[in-house]
Amino acid sequence: MKRLDLIWWISMCCWLLTMGACSTTLSKEEIVQIDMLNQESYYFRYKNLDTLKRKADSAYELAKGRYLQGEVDALSNLAFYDFICMDFKSSKQRYLQIHELTKNELDLLVADIGMMKICQRLAQNKEFYDYRNRALTHLQRIAEENYLFNDESKRRKLNYLHSEFYIVSAIYHYYLQQHNEARAALNSIDVTLPENDIQWLYLHYIKGSASLNEDEDMDKERLNDFDELYIVWKKAKLQGYTYFEANALQGLVNLMATDREFDFYRERRLYALEQIGIAVDDLFPLHLGQIALEKFKCYNDGYQIAGAYVSISKFLNYHQYYEEALDSLNLALQW
Repeated sequence: MKRLDLIWWISMCCWLLTMGACSTTLSKEEIVQIDMLNQESYYFRYKNLDTLKRKADSAYELAKGRYLQGEVDALSNLAFYDFICMDFKSSKQRYLQIHELTKNELDLLVADIGMMKICQRLAQNKEFYDYRNRALTHLQRIAEENYLFNDESKRRKLNYLHSEFYIVSAIYHYYLQQHNEARAALNSIDVTLPENDIQWLYLHYIKGSASLNEDEDMDKERLNDFDELYIVWKKAKLQGYTYFEANALQGLVNLMATDREFDFYRERRLYALEQIGIAVDDLFPLHLGQIALEKFKCYNDGYQIAGAYVSISKFLNYHQYYEEALDSLNLALQW
């Protein structure tokens, strides 16, 4: 009798577990809906933060506790949003949550690269290398099990993460004035990235803004920096990537902060400057900086808004508009 009672109890537990599992099972249509929301959220990363957040929130609410991959993808998008908004605590929590939820190497790589970006921004050097080493371990494991990533979407995600890892590494080295190491990181990226790819824009923006183009002729190197930023601006504007459009414009402003630098580019790249659509007069760099500032405000990136104010202040200070330059710096501090 006791044996029958035990069998009955085990059967009831199995039945209850099965019913619980069924209650959280999603239909194919719901899974497609969550995947679509996450894809759309990702699409808007460098276009519109509000849309990114709204779609990621919806995906997360639908997937939480019911669809693991959908939940993880939503957390990744939300962590990106928090990072751009400089809410590093929340961004970090979301990446750590991904670690708690999954053992998927690609998703863990996403989280560790995200943590590298946070540590770089917060100047946490030891932690940066801790997460960098973890990311390298994931890349190594993925390389060893390459046959598991033949699916087109997984392969595309892996290629993105591979280039993202080296871009983040290059930025880290650049801010430490380690230019050779930064160039080496960028040279590790697949140069066949398609020109409509976000990582292509990111790669060429970093090359131009950080002056990581090597040439024995200094004038050629300066022109290479300009050309990198100009083509990023042109393609980003065409594709609606507000983030890169604004960053490319700000990078151009920084190249032309003095009259001598501006005259150098006006003499050699006038046709390109005219394409931007404003008068190429003595105040061109200032007006360009103001356009970049407005685009950053539209995108709502506080970190870059502050940087735009600093770029404008440099121009004003050089041209002896000291009071206006100070006002611009004060506005930067507010962000």
